[in-house]
Amino acid sequence: LGKPELHRFWPWSREVRDLASIHEFLAEEIEGARRDPDLAARRDLLALLVRASAEDAQGLSDSELRHQLITLVAAGHETTATAMAWAMLELARHPDIQDRCVEEMEAGGTEYLDAVIKEVLRLHPVVPMVMRELQEPATVDGRTYPAGVTVSPSIVLAHRSSDAYPSPRDFVPQRFLGDVPTPTTWLPFGGGARRCIGASFAMMEGQVILQQVLRRYRIEPVCSGREWPRARNVTLYPWKRARVTLRGR
Repeated sequence: LGKPELHRFWPWSREVRDLASIHEFLAEEIEGARRDPDLAARRDLLALLVRASAEDAQGLSDSELRHQLITLVAAGHETTATAMAWAMLELARHPDIQDRCVEEMEAGGTEYLDAVIKEVLRLHPVVPMVMRELQEPATVDGRTYPAGVTVSPSIVLAHRSSDAYPSPRDFVPQRFLGDVPTPTTWLPFGGGARRCIGASFAMMEGQVILQQVLRRYRIEPVCSGREWPRARNVTLYPWKRARVTLRGR
């Protein structure tokens, strides 16, 4: 949407229309929250944001509130849902790994399930790259970049490095058992001072979701169970929408 002259052509015209609908909906929700006589007693996120004070103590503007809400959905919910879709596919393709997760849960543990989620995020990072503005000169592969230059480390390439991960294309949760991955070889949440603030919460969400599913169902693949990643906004999601079969235990 960076070039207004393209907004009247497809597919940008559709995105402009969809964004306008989203903005209209959020404007109505924000106005309703501001006028709600019970706003002080509400505990939902919109109410908390409306009551929050900005640096100038004037509160957040409607535009700032809208950006916060869109970020929450795009970076908070869509990313977790996409990661769970990839996890379901891998568990469906690897019944032995699925069985080990269930056995661990019945014993009250979560270490292996945590390793499964980390391996899912290694093999299928939801966001393929990060962008960082250099605060000081940096040398990468023999080439020096000055401060102020924006660089984009590839999360996909870092996660597929055979130096860091033997057989990098294979799904092997055991790689993360007992080891804490380094921030330069495992960075699905970005890295440095701007690492995703919701990283720990997202990992906890993943554990809760998979535990609830695995306690109730056995996950089986549809067709081969393999899918290529497809780009949507800044995320990579399963091309065929991660179709699996759930059978009651």
